[in-house]
Amino acid sequence: MINVTSQMTTREARPGTYKKTLMAFCGAPLVGKSSLAKAIGQNLKIKVLDLDDMRLELFNRPGERLPDQQEREVMLSVYIEMYKRARATLYEDRPVITVATHSRPIYHELLRTSAQYAEAAIALMYSDTSKIIDLDAFLTQRIASRVTNGDSSSNVTDLAYAKLIVQRYKCITPKDGETVIVTDPTKSREALSEETTTRVYDLLRK
Repeated sequence: MINVTSQMTTREARPGTYKKTLMAFCGAPLVGKSSLAKAIGQNLKIKVLDLDDMRLELFNRPGERLPDQQEREVMLSVYIEMYKRARATLYEDRPVITVATHSRPIYHELLRTSAQYAEAAIALMYSDTSKIIDLDAFLTQRIASRVTNGDSSSNVTDLAYAKLIVQRYKCITPKDGETVIVTDPTKSREALSEETTTRVYDLLRK
């Protein structure tokens, strides 16, 4: 795909290999944020911090949605920990990828203050759900795929609930100086991974 990736043998790119950038994969559930981010992280040897994985690590509650107030408190604590770890990576002069819906203003603030403290650039990655023609079929397939693969990290497993979130979801409004990369969730996983890895590599090259 990209020659530089095949030459890297360390678990992560060496400090200073890329521009110090906080890349946030944002968007509604089930649109492929995690799989795409992890593919890019593997291709370019960049650390990926996935909110669903971290929630499972910290609270051991796979697929369980709590009462609203408790859910908000749990999610905020997980976001705080995710961005604490992101800052630690940025302080090492490495880029980092975070993966989450980023559905509340307080999460946007955590993202931006983390980049500010670490003096890092921000890149926002969105999945363009307007390209999905049959939303019910798309989400049904994604839910079924998670069940088949035994993925219980997400608490979004109901079609009606997933569809409501996707339809209501509003992306983070980018600010001046923030890079935006929009992806097409209807493309094959392989094509999307190759295309987006190239775009991220071009963004991060010094």
